[in-house]
Amino acid sequence: MFSGDPKEYLTFWSIFSKIHDSEELTAIDKFQYLYQSMEPDLKAARLISSFPITAENYPKAIEQLKLRFGREDLLVQIYVRDLLSLVLSIRDTWKLLSELASRGIKLTDVGRDSPPIRVLLGADILGNILTGRIEKKNESLFEEETLAHFKETIRICEDKRYEVALPWLAGHPALYDKYHAAESRLRTATKRLINENYFEAYNNIFKQWESEGIIEAVPIDQLAKEAHYLPHRPVNKPSSNTTKVRPVFDASFKKPGFASLNECLSVGPSLIHKILPLLLRFRFGAIELEQLKSQSIEIMKEGAFELRCWASNDSKEDQDMQMVLGLSWDVVSDELSCKLPSNLDCTQERLATKRVLLSVINSVYDPIGFTAPALLLPKLLMQEAWRGKISWNEVLPQELEHKYRLWEKTMHLMSKCTIPRRVFAENYDDFTLHIFTDASAYAYATCAFLRYDWQHVPGEVNPADLATRCCDWSDLLKSKWWEGPGWLYSDEESWPCFEVSETPDEAFLERCKTVVTNLATGNEVRFGDRFLYFLSYKKILRMTAYVLGFCNNIKRNSPKLVNSLSCEEIQKAEETLIKIMQSEWPSEIHQKYKDTIQFFKENGILKVQTRLILSQDPEDFTHPTVLPDHPLLERLVLHTHRSLMHAGVLTTLAQLREKFWIPKGRRVVRAIL
Repeated sequence: MFSGDPKEYLTFWSIFSKIHDSEELTAIDKFQYLYQSMEPDLKAARLISSFPITAENYPKAIEQLKLRFGREDLLVQIYVRDLLSLVLSIRDTWKLLSELASRGIKLTDVGRDSPPIRVLLGADILGNILTGRIEKKNESLFEEETLAHFKETIRICEDKRYEVALPWLAGHPALYDKYHAAESRLRTATKRLINENYFEAYNNIFKQWESEGIIEAVPIDQLAKEAHYLPHRPVNKPSSNTTKVRPVFDASFKKPGFASLNECLSVGPSLIHKILPLLLRFRFGAIELEQLKSQSIEIMKEGAFELRCWASNDSKEDQDMQMVLGLSWDVVSDELSCKLPSNLDCTQERLATKRVLLSVINSVYDPIGFTAPALLLPKLLMQEAWRGKISWNEVLPQELEHKYRLWEKTMHLMSKCTIPRRVFAENYDDFTLHIFTDASAYAYATCAFLRYDWQHVPGEVNPADLATRCCDWSDLLKSKWWEGPGWLYSDEESWPCFEVSETPDEAFLERCKTVVTNLATGNEVRFGDRFLYFLSYKKILRMTAYVLGFCNNIKRNSPKLVNSLSCEEIQKAEETLIKIMQSEWPSEIHQKYKDTIQFFKENGILKVQTRLILSQDPEDFTHPTVLPDHPLLERLVLHTHRSLMHAGVLTTLAQLREKFWIPKGRRVVRAIL
């Protein structure tokens, strides 16, 4: 009888294959034997019973059976995992050898000889050699299988409640019974409940569950059977209108060498990413349909789910604050705010450790992100703590602690940072969306441009500037973060015009002065083309350095260069080549970038002024050198391509962008490679 355990598949198939390969039996007879070989009410039987017993369905049932339980890569993982768990559980070498021998496994090297290791193969490489590449399922496929298992095993009980089997992963590791661990956790939880006067309420919850049939007592005669015990702990929530204390089961608890229950079950799809869309939808519209409320109650009632505690922003209701997906909703003023952390005690000062800092950061739940500017400082302090290799319970350095204390003193103002629940105000039909961006050495505040026009806004009137620099809760309340600059309330014609300031000597590349000396019908030969005698950029660079060295040596009263080329000479040669390339850049092409890119000159070399001037990146990255399209650029791209072991277009371009700015760089590099 086959239950569906992949460990039993090889034994089952070695017996059933004789029936499968028999030419005397018809397909329907084989299907009957297959159906009778399954243990009733288990997952293998459910799979086979989903096919009607016909001759046409027999090959399909066999194919699904092999695909579900007999995949070679899955069986290899299961048996290798069992072997490793056996090795870890038996410490005595000779007992291990005896146990392996009883399973038909003989080791060629038991420690008596130590031959040299010629090839060391890991488990993943060895698995690829034996069975080919392991098929890795994506998350959507796992979610589909979990949903299919849910539909296969769900049933409706007499009290209209739903019951479904646990979605066990195929070949999951061994589980530890956890009886002693659960008992120890129960004693600790009981002491805590007695001290906090919640024991009776906590105990009544289990009694209520038992009376409602949610849980049941295990018969005494079944206590000796193999089982898995879940530890649980109480969670207090005094603000709850229904349950002040409730049990939370710890399915992540595990003993070293064993797996937890969560690691053996399919988790299903993640719902975290749906919180923000739900909150945004909650912020649209003034009212909800009353019909939807009654329909929701009826639908949930069919599954024995009781919907209660309906909240409304109607002033007639006797309500004040409600929780909506983690945010506080003031139903009177119809505003949303972040909930003040319950562990925040302004009267008692805690040690400023890295653990406390992380706790404070994670205690502020803001999926919308309207308090992001005030949360930047503790995150930066956490980065500094990691850079300083500070342990979790070690007090922060004095400078970091001082910054944290100043920020912590204003944290009580967090509840005053509110936004209207409704995105759009009443009695308005026309809306305009304005987007601001900014970047600093510490953070980026970016969003998509929805308007065609681009304008520069100084930091003192740019609300996005606050999100890239540190501030406390007091500064956040008084900032332009909530409504933007005051001139947004005026007509667009009256908006101030902010010009990008530039110094005359750092403006743009001068137009090349052209003097016609003669007229020829042949192609024009540029000065830079003379350097293309060599195909290698490295040879061109060294040749240029030798020419510059020769020019230096023929000068009077100048130090002679007679040794091998130095780094300074190579760098000077590259700067010379760059100047030649830039001097031959057509002025009409350069003018195309004048309105969008800020250029400046440094030592006669044209560079780009980026928005990363305050970052800690190298100077060449924050102010890259302009490299226009030129035959010398082709030599440089090929040289970079070869130095990266013939990398692709994106990798080569990324390496070039560490130092240079190439107009239409991706197109240029792709054309060369």
